[in-house]
Amino acid sequence: MKTLKSSQIPPIFLTLCLLLPLLLSTGCSKKSQTSAPAVNAICIASDCDSNLVQRVASFARNELDSKISITSLTSRDISSYNRNPNKMVKSLSGKYTFTVMLLDNPKKLPDSDQVNNLAILSINMLKPSTNAVEALGRRIEKETMCQIGRMIGMEPCPIIFCAMFQAQDDADLDTKGRNFCPPCGAKAGELLKAKGLLNPEPIEK
Repeated sequence: MKTLKSSQIPPIFLTLCLLLPLLLSTGCSKKSQTSAPAVNAICIASDCDSNLVQRVASFARNELDSKISITSLTSRDISSYNRNPNKMVKSLSGKYTFTVMLLDNPKKLPDSDQVNNLAILSINMLKPSTNAVEALGRRIEKETMCQIGRMIGMEPCPIIFCAMFQAQDDADLDTKGRNFCPPCGAKAGELLKAKGLLNPEPIEK
């Protein structure tokens, strides 16, 4: 894995993340206010290997018991993103309640005032030095869970075996858990339920 200078390391290790506040204050301008999303779900949008994306989406869906959708991004979508990232992320953030973009190697990041409730993960920067497929899959699962947690309003967790732990290096990233610890899991359930993002409970016959 490439070594970054300490000043270049983002708050959560090797993650290109862009998040805006979950709630708009009453003092926000009309421009910053957006209409309700067309789909009340968490979207995973990606230009990566479909099997990898399905794996991450299935893991998040099972762990959170939440509504997870997948949007495949084509090479044309990525070319459009690299030309004007603001336009694409604004469109995606308006379609879903929350969106995690898994991009192989994003060239740019959108302006922070152009998107709402969206996170971007760079797959290229999450790749382990050995290029091990399983290790990469686990890293993406961990960071996806962490970013979903952040977007719904959760705080970082001091427990390294929790997905909400903030990894600072490779060792942390590979040691931290993919799942939430019990307190974080309970909190996530409350927040997802409040936002209508939990899967409906089966009707007993």
